[in-house]
Amino acid sequence: MLKVTSTEPARRRARVVAVVALGALVCGSTAVAAHRALTAARAAACSGTAVAAIAPNQKSDEEVVIDGSMSTASSILRGEYRQVALSIVARAAVAESAVRVVMFGASGVGARVVFAGSFAPVATVMVYNLAHTNRLKCLADSAISSALTAAKSQRGTDVAGATAAAIAAGRSAVRRGGSISVTVLSDGCQAPAASGPNRKLTDLCGKLAHGASPEQILSASRGEFSLGKAHGVNLTMRGVGVGRFAADASSERAKRIVAFWRLACLQARASACAIGSAVL
Repeated sequence: MLKVTSTEPARRRARVVAVVALGALVCGSTAVAAHRALTAARAAACSGTAVAAIAPNQKSDEEVVIDGSMSTASSILRGEYRQVALSIVARAAVAESAVRVVMFGASGVGARVVFAGSFAPVATVMVYNLAHTNRLKCLADSAISSALTAAKSQRGTDVAGATAAAIAAGRSAVRRGGSISVTVLSDGCQAPAASGPNRKLTDLCGKLAHGASPEQILSASRGEFSLGKAHGVNLTMRGVGVGRFAADASSERAKRIVAFWRLACLQARASACAIGSAVL
């Protein structure tokens, strides 16, 4: 008897394979299009300048002061500085605060503003405020990361000058009764520059190492270490006593530097003085 074999199952399978292949092609094209759209959106979100003028009468202000001198020239240490700075930017976004990030070295006068902006609402429509917030976060991330990677390691560090300038900037930004937070990321070792107006700065860590007390140093160099009018300011210093050579870290040395800046902060009458060696 002649046996007849149907080709219908094979045709059905072929049609299924074709449909699956077409679906994969469509999905792949959609994924590529979605990725391109996301990339374009991110590029648009980061458009503009990272340093914008901060209008007065802000309800609160965050100042981040980063030591870009030779003593902190460690990729690991600066990576931790980046994490802290971006966490403060995120905190400012939640609080709808102004925020400014500054890199400094031997000259507080020559400190460079890396990022500045305000997360205060810009419209009554929430989606516009969200877009504004995302844009500032993106700009801050890019600017801070670039600055910490490309920072030139200068000899000398004007920690007090940069801190005093940040406190003054915070005061000029907020309304009466507004909150000001200043975070300094530095090993705390104020030191003279190789040349220029700050070549006569005190070698703070050298003096402490040779037995001078915080009281003696502050009494002899009160003007140099003045932090200005800090009442109403929450001052935080992180990484004090922690330099680029982790192997040379000394807990006793760090304690002496922490004690010095705590006393300087108290003498400036800051509302809060959180001085410590931990960075993260």
